[in-house]
Amino acid sequence: MISPLASVTPALVARARADQVATLYSRWHLTTLSMGLGAFILCAVMWDYIDARPMIGWLVLIAANQAWRGLLARAWRRARPGIAAARRWGRYWAIGSMLAGTLWGVAGWVGYPASPPHEALLIVCMFGVVMGGLNLTSVYRPAFYAFVLPALVPLIARVALVGDSVHLFTAFVMGVVLAFIVGFGHRLNDVLTQSLAMRYENVDLIGELRERTRAAQEARGSAEAANRAKSQLLAAASHDLRQPLHALGLYIAALAARAHDSEWRTLVGSVQAAAETLDLQFAQLLDLSRLEGGGLRPERQSVAVGPLLARIGAEFAPQAAARGLTLTIMPTRLAIDTDPALCTRIVQNLLANAVHYTRRGGIVVGARRRGIRIAVEVVDTGVGIAPEHQMRIFEEFYQVRSDTGSDRRDGGMGLGLAIVRRLADLLRHDIGVVSRPSRGSRFSIVAPRVLDASLVRHHRARPMQPTSDALNGAVVAVIDDDAASVDAMRVLFGTWGATAVGGADAEALLAACGDLGRYPDLIVADLRLAAGASGVDAVMRIRKEFGSAIPALVISGDTGSAAESRVRNAGLALLPKPVVAATLKAATVALLAAAHVA
Repeated sequence: MISPLASVTPALVARARADQVATLYSRWHLTTLSMGLGAFILCAVMWDYIDARPMIGWLVLIAANQAWRGLLARAWRRARPGIAAARRWGRYWAIGSMLAGTLWGVAGWVGYPASPPHEALLIVCMFGVVMGGLNLTSVYRPAFYAFVLPALVPLIARVALVGDSVHLFTAFVMGVVLAFIVGFGHRLNDVLTQSLAMRYENVDLIGELRERTRAAQEARGSAEAANRAKSQLLAAASHDLRQPLHALGLYIAALAARAHDSEWRTLVGSVQAAAETLDLQFAQLLDLSRLEGGGLRPERQSVAVGPLLARIGAEFAPQAAARGLTLTIMPTRLAIDTDPALCTRIVQNLLANAVHYTRRGGIVVGARRRGIRIAVEVVDTGVGIAPEHQMRIFEEFYQVRSDTGSDRRDGGMGLGLAIVRRLADLLRHDIGVVSRPSRGSRFSIVAPRVLDASLVRHHRARPMQPTSDALNGAVVAVIDDDAASVDAMRVLFGTWGATAVGGADAEALLAACGDLGRYPDLIVADLRLAAGASGVDAVMRIRKEFGSAIPALVISGDTGSAAESRVRNAGLALLPKPVVAATLKAATVALLAAAHVA
């Protein structure tokens, strides 16, 4: 895979690295707060199990290391080093990160308990510290590696050293998660460095425009090229970085299906929650980058609200059921003037928030008339929001802590509702919120009403009741140029009683089907394949070869309107990456059931 920094000049990379080092030192207080909070939680968890004196000594060492870094941050503010000295100051900070990581690694090794409950708490706490500080440590790659590896590798080795099958399996899962954390941090750093480098490049271009008015046309062309490059980078990042998260989610789902021991299921559930948190944060960062870069262009049209809400409800129904919540999608014949992809993303974000912050009760999604406009509403019985926070929740990185001590900050960076606000402004829709603490919230998006009854009738669909055994004995053809995703699909569909055959393109898949000696009952294709090929074209090629309209589902990491329109216009179902296993199963079962009825 070509690095996103390959096309960036060394001078711009050096400026970006200097900016990253400056960010490290300017965020010293946040690093100290994160480190202190993590250390306090770990000591609280292990206080009754480990002698207090070594824990107090460990806390003193943590505090001493942070105090030394505080003195280093003060020296940096006095010196205000330039680009040439940035690497040296970055090494200083990386040394502190290595010391901090080593202290955490020692805690995981020396303080490893023999009690299974304490083992699980220690593992969750250690990985939580690393994951919670990911947005701070991944800013500068040497500091990221220097902290993450010494902190987690000793813990994984200590778990494996126990030697029985449960602990070996646990160590393997922890190693997989560590590998994805390292890979994600590495690639995220590349994306951040590229973004900073492009910002400096644009600044230089603006300077040229002011100094050389005669070269204005050329400078404008260069700026447009930079914007196109940024759009391409975001598109590539959306696909390439979602791909490993997609495969990871499928592997974890397969492990969960095969792990019958309660202790294994608890550990696999913790890993699954961590992977979902990674994807949420990454998706929010990408959406924010697209909005700031002007990469989203609304394509307004008349949209029937009922089918749109039904599709979103089907996507979130498994997640709601897993949390013991009732999710109700109210039927409606109303239609609005909006961009279907962007409006879908707004409702998805609101519904994701509702599922995440609702502990008991349920969620209702529906639409109602407001004069010449329509309000699409998401109502939950969740933790609620105090009045003084209700307008600020739409600000970037703003997170609410309630007076009762419970908070809305777990699993996110405070970007979801900020993205909702940005998308609503882009579509010229209004956003509203009514909420009471401990009672629940009502979020609404208000859009122009469309008085076109024929549109709604055209999109009406009779609800189907697919049977859970529809996959038993089925043959599923998987088209994906990522071998890990194909293998994960094969394992996951195997747990559901189906046989999956895979290939990197249509020709490879046809050969695999020939070896099996059976026509596929269902096709699952990635939208973007190698060498610029399209999963939609691959589906059409396979249908033509077999002479049958085989049910097909397209999975895509591209979040733009163009990708969704292309799939929908081909009459195919679409799921965004990374796919939740329960959603994938529900979609495939529904497609097979529909084909059987037809």
